[in-house]
Amino acid sequence: MTRFATAVLASTMALTLACGGTTEVEPTLPDTAADPLPYTPTPSGTAMAEGAVGVSISGGRDIGRAIAIQFITAVRDGDVPGLMEMLAEQLSRVVPRPTQRAIDRQRVLGILIGNRARLTLSDLPVELIVDVDAITTMPLSEAMGHLPIPDGLLPTDVLIRVPLTARGAGARLAQGWGSEGAILVRGSGPGAIIGF
Repeated sequence: MTRFATAVLASTMALTLACGGTTEVEPTLPDTAADPLPYTPTPSGTAMAEGAVGVSISGGRDIGRAIAIQFITAVRDGDVPGLMEMLAEQLSRVVPRPTQRAIDRQRVLGILIGNRARLTLSDLPVELIVDVDAITTMPLSEAMGHLPIPDGLLPTDVLIRVPLTARGAGARLAQGWGSEGAILVRGSGPGAIIGF
């Protein structure tokens, strides 16, 4: 082989190995460990036209509606174990307005379950007893306005107003409930209903 042929063959092999190799370079993501944390402003009741604003979102209305429906369903069905789980040991009177805790759970159960008029509702869906879309929730501090919050209650307790249909109002589900009832809730677990 001539020098020229050997040089061509050597350069062809070098190019083949250099270009046809299977060395793959994996793309790497930039290292972000040194980046500053994102800025999250503190939620505020007011907002400025400029700058970042933090938003705090709560599902209180949906939770309140669910608790109210669960309560009405348990009363309608005479579900004593369900009511025992929902009701606190001591309850506040809520109608016409919230007062300090004064009613024992057993007494409340007697009032709710002992009401024979509720039996007329046993076959009705809750939507025919309660105007579900009109259920409202508000913090007790807002519901009380300028009145002082009774002892044993917190400004963050939630007052749930439960508007009843004509059939629901006719059954007089609880003492003081006419066209509307109300329950007072703290949290969403067992014993969450602290007033009715």
